[in-house]
Amino acid sequence: MDRRAVLAAAGTLTAALAGCSTLDTESDAAPVHNVRVDNTTDEQHEVAVALVHDDEAVVDETRTVDAGRTWDLGTFETPGAYDLTVAAAGAERRESYELPLADEGRESFAVATVTSGPELDLMVYWQQ
Repeated sequence: MDRRAVLAAAGTLTAALAGCSTLDTESDAAPVHNVRVDNTTDEQHEVAVALVHDDEAVVDETRTVDAGRTWDLGTFETPGAYDLTVAAAGAERRESYELPLADEGRESFAVATVTSGPELDLMVYWQQ
């Protein structure tokens, strides 16, 4: 091969590879759903959580959450219907939702917060 043919072949190979990209594990990742309970008060509270996925209990636990602490129930990636029930501070909150809530590479959250009063809030949201 002469020099011109080698350069042409190299240019063709470079152009072909330019359209390729490396494996982007973050954007290829399944959306992750994080569930937690935040106790923002200055006293401990007993919190009961039930998380059901397609009629099967994933979490069914009661725990004392200390003042200013967080109970991280974990992350969930399996698509499907979820029902979350949280009881604390004499109140009960429920949310039903379908995973995934977010696009690939993004996260969604279910956060129960015990606030002063005491009161109980439950929010389900996701990254845009």
